[in-house]
Amino acid sequence: MLHVRQAKPGEEKKVADLAVQIFKPNMREQFVRLFHVNNIQHIFVAADDEDIVSALNYYQTGMLTSHGQMNVASIGAVCTKDEYRKQGLSSKLLGLAEDSMLKENIDFVIISGRRGLYQRFGARDVGAMFYYNLNQSNDSKKVNLRLFDGHYEVLYHEYNQEDIRYIRAYDEFQDLFLSQTFPDSYQTYHTYVIYEDDLPKAYVIVIDHKDKMSLEVKEMAGSRSHIASAFSALMNLHKKTSVEIYVPYSDKLNHELKELGEQTTQHATLKIISKSSFFEKLNHDFVNKQKKITLKNENDITILEIGTNRYQLNHDETHQLIFSGKIPKRIDQKHHQTIQSVFPIVLPWSHNLNYQ
Repeated sequence: MLHVRQAKPGEEKKVADLAVQIFKPNMREQFVRLFHVNNIQHIFVAADDEDIVSALNYYQTGMLTSHGQMNVASIGAVCTKDEYRKQGLSSKLLGLAEDSMLKENIDFVIISGRRGLYQRFGARDVGAMFYYNLNQSNDSKKVNLRLFDGHYEVLYHEYNQEDIRYIRAYDEFQDLFLSQTFPDSYQTYHTYVIYEDDLPKAYVIVIDHKDKMSLEVKEMAGSRSHIASAFSALMNLHKKTSVEIYVPYSDKLNHELKELGEQTTQHATLKIISKSSFFEKLNHDFVNKQKKITLKNENDITILEIGTNRYQLNHDETHQLIFSGKIPKRIDQKHHQTIQSVFPIVLPWSHNLNYQ
């Protein structure tokens, strides 16, 4: 009999097997925290008797944003056997996961996909990022790049200086680094530490796709001027013609780069889960910043209050405003400056080491 439920201890191995079957051979190695018995409460399955035929997983973590610390979940490795598709199993699993996330007061969820399934769930392709395809030097000075030598404390120290980041314990950082840099058949991952006067100043993790002439930055941390200076050296080292990078809206690297970035999203879908928790945190930050703006949830409708003015926002408008900074046309122009002073909320790049 086919039924959906939370996974049982031991079934995380079957879920990993299914992900390998549907996606790629190294899913176990790249998502060690996702497919782990310690994450079993966040793994949901559809089972035909004892056969796992569909699965969904999420990973819970804290995140430091431009508006303080948030409780975030990342959904990944959503998969179903071919013969069981088009039965609504993934939608049912999303419902179970959302119920679980509500109990955990998850503020919002990030999903590693943008297909119709997630749109129907209510997740939206939003975010405030700048995309760069750099094909020339941003700095002519020499840079001291060293391939990562296994000293995690150097990377971890640089990472924890970041204002906008996922919150990672040291052992979690190591696990995520080892798994998310585990090579694919079509691309490899390289980590470089940038030094000045024999002191580490930053690190950059790049993706080298064998069929592309560009490197892609997966994660960076540390001095933005040193990072900007390293791109030409990275291109030369890997015999590439460009470097692709996604940079958060307020990141200082945007001022270091000589090219204009293209505004884009997180290339993932996001959904607010616990409006009460999320709005409470945002409102607290608004008060601290002395901004006369408030968000309220009334019968699942978002109310934006600015002074004595009240605006109702629908689901799409709420997500576009908060995460992308897009202001609905009907909001009076006189309020735009106040809104732009607090939105969009700035998040780390979702495809970094925490990618699930």
